[in-house]
Amino acid sequence: MNGFSGSDLQSFLKGFKSINLERPIFATVTPTSKTWSFKTLINELIKEHNIMKNRNKK
Repeated sequence: MNGFSGSDLQSFLKGFKSINLERPIFATVTPTSKTWSFKTLINELIKEHNIMKNRNKK
């Protein structure tokens, strides 16, 4: 996701949670992620997604 303000992004993510949709993998563009290969980006997003999913189960 690119071009969202911080508050817009938070509202968007809360919307998914409020209607009980399974959350897809979300990503924002960062100075670091802009330098990664596609393969590295996907691997990092999957790793982060799994961490967040497990954290939310607690």
